[in-house]
Amino acid sequence: MRKIFAFILLSSICIVLSGSEHFSAATTMERNSASFNRSFIHKQTMLSDKGDSMLEEYRYFDGLGKPVQTVWHEISPAKGDLISTFTYDSIGRLSQQWLPLHVVGNNGASVLPLCI
Repeated sequence: MRKIFAFILLSSICIVLSGSEHFSAATTMERNSASFNRSFIHKQTMLSDKGDSMLEEYRYFDGLGKPVQTVWHEISPAKGDLISTFTYDSIGRLSQQWLPLHVVGNNGASVLPLCI
């Protein structure tokens, strides 16, 4: 019985560790800002019945599934993006949540915190 339990536990740990970077609702794509891969969810909300205006939101995640950045695409009157960034400490707790920053010409891409 112990061998079966150990096998099930070990196999489930291996499955979790091997699939930690892939989520069913997220897609890994290379964005054009800093040429690095990051999982993200792209959400589009229609603002009118005709479909001529919509709100686009990109939520970027690290390899453990924690949100690291939220980008609202072309939300300002100047068609700039609003970028809000989150940083975590060594234990994985939220240590800083930055106020949204206005960036023009970003096209919804994730920005490294060092570039802000």
